[in-house]
Amino acid sequence: MPDGQMELEVDGRVVDTSGTAIETSLLCRFCGEEYDPVTEGVEYNDKFYHNDCMFRCAGCHRNRTIPRLAETVGGNHYCGDCVSDCVYCGDTLYGQISRYTDTNGDRICAACWDSNYTMCEDCEEVICQDEVYYDEYSGNNYCESCWDALGRSSCGQYDIADCDFKPTYTFLGGKRNRDLMLGPELEFDGANDVKGLARRLRETNSKIWCKGDGSLSNDGAEICTQPATLAYHMNHMGWGRILTTCRDFEATSHNNGRCGLHIHIDRRYFNCKNRNIPEIRIATIFSDFWTPLHTLSRRGNDLQYAHKVGKEHTRTRAHFRALQSGGKYMAVNVSERHTIEIRLMRGTLNPLTFFATFELIAGLAMYARNHTVIQIKKTTWGNLINWVLQATGAVYLPDYLELHGLHPHQGRYTEPTPEVYRGPTDKNQFGQCTCRTCMDWRTLDDAERRTRLKLKKQQANRR
Repeated sequence: MPDGQMELEVDGRVVDTSGTAIETSLLCRFCGEEYDPVTEGVEYNDKFYHNDCMFRCAGCHRNRTIPRLAETVGGNHYCGDCVSDCVYCGDTLYGQISRYTDTNGDRICAACWDSNYTMCEDCEEVICQDEVYYDEYSGNNYCESCWDALGRSSCGQYDIADCDFKPTYTFLGGKRNRDLMLGPELEFDGANDVKGLARRLRETNSKIWCKGDGSLSNDGAEICTQPATLAYHMNHMGWGRILTTCRDFEATSHNNGRCGLHIHIDRRYFNCKNRNIPEIRIATIFSDFWTPLHTLSRRGNDLQYAHKVGKEHTRTRAHFRALQSGGKYMAVNVSERHTIEIRLMRGTLNPLTFFATFELIAGLAMYARNHTVIQIKKTTWGNLINWVLQATGAVYLPDYLELHGLHPHQGRYTEPTPEVYRGPTDKNQFGQCTCRTCMDWRTLDDAERRTRLKLKKQQANRR
């Protein structure tokens, strides 16, 4: 190099003041070490680096070599895996912003995803909004294959839904906390085309759906509706057409012996903070009047799915816990959170029996709301039925009661002698009561007994 000429470092290259390179070695802008530009160097963003120098990708947070880096944005480096174009709008995507992909692996930006794409609820496949099958009951989106696999019908809903299917409920015919809301479950079996029947029912009324039941065969299902008032069920739900359609498909309900008519009563109707109060009242009605109600249910001796509610379930609060722990297969199922389910009634496709059953259950729920347990225990069958007939304005129930000889004016039903509960009757071999109070009393000596009796007399005098 001539005298007086200075050496400068420009972008890793040693040059003289005229810009002419005077050395063949280069300095890495990352580590500062020399390297052979032919075999070891690489140019990135107009700067020179070692091939082996690593940069941290701001998208995937992995260390990447220069050849694997794609772009630098705002001082952040991104590798080729974290940079792509949105397949919908063409904008460049960086890092985690491009986490949405379609079925072909193409990236979608967040804005396009929200407005044009969604995910199938079952298989989690990404589908365009134009190809979505939407279920208005569950609010879920499905692809075409999952929609067909789950048994959807041409009218846009289930043919036969799963037994645990719960739609978004709409209360029809009144106001929920003020009016009695009833939700029926009518089972049928033996249909010649169960899916065709379910589809026909759905086309008849959009507020109806069918779901499977483990106690039925493959030719049976359970007809459910949105909860509604008694008047709405009688006049607007179209139960007459529903029952006729079931018979047209050769379905049976009462005759096959496997079906029931379960009616759910909304708990909010009772306006009780203590949820046990309406349960105890309804259970008391069924225990005190089990014989006539069992007759009206047409169940016979088949109580496998509707176990008897007897005196042993309603005498005391401790006895009532046995009903609560009895599970769902009690005639009065109190295990549901939002409803009390009456399971005693046998299934039917007879309009008179069906509508009379609805009027009866609705009337019993109204009676339970307006009477205490003591009043229920003191009433008679005649007084109960007369109150129910007047409160509901029943049209079908009087004829149904006469058919079974249980109408009050017939006088054919003999009221049982009221049973007075006198406490525990278990005694030991000496004829002594074995309740805890009596057993504790027998362990006291005479002096302590006299002291306790004296305290009781003093407390009685103060009152």
